[in-house]
Amino acid sequence: MKRNWKKALCGILTGFMLATAAPATVPELISVAEVQAAVTVAAPAMSSIKSVGKNKIIFSWKQVKGTAGYRVYRKSGNSGWKVVKTITGSKNVTFTDTKVSTGARYTYTVKAYRKSGKNIIWSSYNKKGLTAIAGLNSLTLNKTSLTLTPKKTYTLKINGTSLKPSWKSSNTKVVSVTSAGKVTAVKTGTANITAILGGRKFTCKVTVKNPASANAKLTQNYAKLKKYISQKGRYIEDGSQFINVKVNEESTLMIGYLKKEDKIDIGMLISVPSDGVLAGLDIIGNCVKSDTVSVKSALSSDGVFVLLTSSTKASAYKGQNLTFLYTNGKKAMTDLQDSSNIMMKATMIAANAYLKKNLNLTMNDLGFTAYK
Repeated sequence: MKRNWKKALCGILTGFMLATAAPATVPELISVAEVQAAVTVAAPAMSSIKSVGKNKIIFSWKQVKGTAGYRVYRKSGNSGWKVVKTITGSKNVTFTDTKVSTGARYTYTVKAYRKSGKNIIWSSYNKKGLTAIAGLNSLTLNKTSLTLTPKKTYTLKINGTSLKPSWKSSNTKVVSVTSAGKVTAVKTGTANITAILGGRKFTCKVTVKNPASANAKLTQNYAKLKKYISQKGRYIEDGSQFINVKVNEESTLMIGYLKKEDKIDIGMLISVPSDGVLAGLDIIGNCVKSDTVSVKSALSSDGVFVLLTSSTKASAYKGQNLTFLYTNGKKAMTDLQDSSNIMMKATMIAANAYLKKNLNLTMNDLGFTAYK
């Protein structure tokens, strides 16, 4: 019987302790919950974002009443969130970021805060945020129209950014395009290639022609240039003709027709007598007959004369450096390579400008289809 009484007594005491403890515990829990609820700050809802000009992004969010202000965060590339601005006042819900680079993608979010005594209570934040590309409307596609023959390729890209857009062809049976923007002509016809970046569409119209019709157009362009040279040029002994155009005080553009070779010669002569420097470069070819053009570079300085040669596929030349050789076939030294390539680029630029102004032609129309 003593064991039963002891067991019963322990049960009663345990029940009594629980009963007397409950009134003190429950109010305390309620009090803590009430304090936490009182200091909660709502996370600001994202509102809008837009890119303005080349170097400005404007970001806004919805007001959170009762707050002391906001803190704006930004991330770009692979970086994490970084504080860019702390704003005072609950009604100030817009931030303009001018410390951005054209063509770069930026994401923004914001926290609200309020003060409780000496403490600052922060809200949570929208982890996705809002994203914009700086200077998006100033970006351009490297080609807005393009003519190819079947199986020929060309790589499109958006100038001014390293970001990769999504690509799409309006007719893959005519023209296909890869995720890297490489366009391949499939068969004759037309198709639009569209790049989408940051919600903006960039379009290039691609026309695919059979080789005969493409060659006919090239033949027409060469005939047009040859006729112009015959009307404006001066003859030399072998029956060839040249037009000399002063580009500036030191540079002269030369566009000629070599009768015996039936080739166009486009060149540049630079003379700086005060420095004893004389340099010339000629691009010689007829893309109607062959896609390969020869390049000759002559450099003279301090009485030393050097002749270099190179060649390239006209349709593949994009402005890249060529390899120049001495007349013995050995590769020229670096500074001569650099000087010749500078001359090559200058000649292409000057010829392109002159042809466009006077004949409504470009170097693209003469077979340099990849040249930008």
